[in-house]
Amino acid sequence: MNKVSFEATGCGGCRTCEIACSYHHKKVFSPNLSSIEISDRTDKPGFSLTFHIGDVDGHLGCDRCEGEDEPLCLKYCNISMREKLKTILQSELPEKLAGEDKR
Repeated sequence: MNKVSFEATGCGGCRTCEIACSYHHKKVFSPNLSSIEISDRTDKPGFSLTFHIGDVDGHLGCDRCEGEDEPLCLKYCNISMREKLKTILQSELPEKLAGEDKR
């Protein structure tokens, strides 16, 4: 498994999280390097949030911003998505990863 996706309820699609993430990893503002990817949903209005787990297709694996006070995607997220993102980072993402490890 190289990535895990979630419905991004409350996300406005500003993609600031992608910029902050790439800065954490490489000290450049380049969404193509980001561990987090925001994409338009195809089944209904809104956005999907994808975390890259390993380095793939130029994207770097999510390390939850190791060495930072908090993940930068969370720190710079708009207020309406912030609580959902916090839940994803603290429980939903680790649960999905643990489920994949059992396979």
